[in-house]
Amino acid sequence: MATHVTGTEGEVIAGVTTLEISSWTLDNTVPEIDATNTGGGGYSDSLAGAKKASGTVEALWDTAVEATDTPPNINAGAEIRLRLFVESGAGAFWDITTALIVSVNHRSAVNEGVSYSFNYVNKGAFVLP
Repeated sequence: MATHVTGTEGEVIAGVTTLEISSWTLDNTVPEIDATNTGGGGYSDSLAGAKKASGTVEALWDTAVEATDTPPNINAGAEIRLRLFVESGAGAFWDITTALIVSVNHRSAVNEGVSYSFNYVNKGAFVLP
């Protein structure tokens, strides 16, 4: 029988700092390279390009671990290690050895508190669970 988990146990470790997150996403993609040629008998052909991991992390601002401090250095242009866990600090996780933070968004709302999110892409190899 399958054992499913909820997002309540998710965790993100940025470098050596555990972030108290509300959500994370990871898209594992490759671009399609058109390899269609005259030897294909009238059928198209494709190759897989370079592997890419990208996604978003959302979190509430934590005054004990301010995101822009170093660590965890959540700033546009920063390069950090990201480990995305399904269960808090245990079990399967995605390991982006070097993640480039491409954008950071800060938000303040009266009934929602102060939050931030950041988008990242891999730089080099990454490990899937």
